[in-house]
Amino acid sequence: SVVQLPIAQTAVGGNQKVGVVVAKSEHLTDHHLTSMGVKLESNYQVFGLLDNDSSETLSGLWSSTIRGEKLEVDFNEAAEEILAKCKQIIKDNQTLGAIVIDSTGLMPFANQLKDQVDLPILSLDTLLDYAHSITSR
Repeated sequence: SVVQLPIAQTAVGGNQKVGVVVAKSEHLTDHHLTSMGVKLESNYQVFGLLDNDSSETLSGLWSSTIRGEKLEVDFNEAAEEILAKCKQIIKDNQTLGAIVIDSTGLMPFANQLKDQVDLPILSLDTLLDYAHSITSR
């Protein structure tokens, strides 16, 4: 859903930033961003929820070495952690005008975040809604 970043950047304008929330920021490279038409060092900031965290609950959403073959994660606990981290990001970064959720592991929690914060939240579901609106005519 990072393909939505240029749209979000334009929508919030030059005085605000778009927060890009990913599992680990190192996995979203400059090549990914420039391939989507994002100008590096423009009005976005990447936040990796696992960058400075060793939460087994959150790590278990992405890492098969932690979770094993089967995904056995307490989704209520994961939701609490993810929502708390996202709300803290928003609180700590007052210039954010929108959030792009760019991780399939975070996608199940995007609607909960939309209900709890007063910012536009773009995720895979908003991208799919857009694609459906174009192709369903």
